[in-house]
Amino acid sequence: VPQAYRTQFKVLQNDVPSEDFAAIKQVVEEELGPLDELFEEFSESACGAASIGQAHVAKLRTTGETVVVKVQYPSAARIFLADAHCLRTLISLANPEALPAFEEFEKQLALELDYRAELANLTAIFDAIMPTFADRVTVPRAHSTLSTGRVLTLEYLPGPKLEGEMRRQMAELGMRVDESESMRDWIQRLEAQTTQPATEADDDEREPWRAWLGRVGARVVGIDAALWVVGKVLATGGAAGGAGGLRSQEELRTCLHSLVEVHGFEIFVHGLFNADPHPGNLIAMGDGKVGLIDYGQCKRLEEGPRRAIAELMVKVADDAPHAEVAAAFRRVGVRTEHGGDEFLGKMARLMFGRVSVEMLEPKWHRDLHKTDKMTHYPPDLLMVHRVALILRGLSVACRENVSIAELWRPHAAAALDAGPD
Repeated sequence: VPQAYRTQFKVLQNDVPSEDFAAIKQVVEEELGPLDELFEEFSESACGAASIGQAHVAKLRTTGETVVVKVQYPSAARIFLADAHCLRTLISLANPEALPAFEEFEKQLALELDYRAELANLTAIFDAIMPTFADRVTVPRAHSTLSTGRVLTLEYLPGPKLEGEMRRQMAELGMRVDESESMRDWIQRLEAQTTQPATEADDDEREPWRAWLGRVGARVVGIDAALWVVGKVLATGGAAGGAGGLRSQEELRTCLHSLVEVHGFEIFVHGLFNADPHPGNLIAMGDGKVGLIDYGQCKRLEEGPRRAIAELMVKVADDAPHAEVAAAFRRVGVRTEHGGDEFLGKMARLMFGRVSVEMLEPKWHRDLHKTDKMTHYPPDLLMVHRVALILRGLSVACRENVSIAELWRPHAAAALDAGPD
């Protein structure tokens, strides 16, 4: 996708033009009562705005707690129904085979219109993941008495968006984060770095030593390992004040893994997961944790599909032969015209494995799809794949090429070991 389009699409995550405050105030008072009686302060400027609603920072009059009040636009439901109808018509004319996938997305998106469902999802996921992951992530507590179908009041999680903060830290390390560089060029450069000798730049004396270490380390061992190396050197106190920067440098590499792992836990252990963990829903908190917000699009996996997808994840993570991966893919419910093992094996690795250079070549895809074609794609797998795509996209944006299957493997294996309920 061209850079100009990517830039505009990113705005849709949480920075669309906000609704006039008078309309927002009217919704809150229709749902909860007079604003001044409930809140000591209520910011008229939105702290975030998305497709169906926007959020405002406020202070509760009863306790003085700072909260975020998420308010649905007055016309959100009407516009959603109209947009869905237009898209359904277009897809039925242009690509009717894609209608089942669209219907699953439509069903998931419709859930966002009921904030009571989001409240239930948030509460269930909070109870499930916080006992295990409280040292790495934070899920906001909800105020159920101040929440309705169109208003949701939550604990305020301070901090910038995660992707921007990670890019800032990487820039401090002197690592190239040029958004104009294509994914193919980046992976090719990353692979080439492992074979190039490290040489000091002519201006080493003028650049900060941390930037030099990150730049040279990235050339020698690749960016993933370079982040680890820099964190270890900082841990030994290699510079004055190193201890103060230790935590942020180590977190630069590990927080992405934590994000992927916590969603794997949601999917395979808990069975209820957030299907929309895009960068606008991730907060880099001051205590080093990642804040997870927005649970409007949650998906529940029943035991059968959950175990089948878990088996597929283990096969991909273990780099099993195409025949074994294909057999697991079929048990999930995927069907193709010819049932080719190689086609299914490569597709599974493309969806959940680590990205390779050949996967970014159009010819590789053309040749692959000449051999076979998917005829049925189960809705349950669709949302799991969506989570994998979003998390891998964030990882690539932060210049780390992760295998979703490898990071999900422990939780997938736990689901298989647990046996049928």
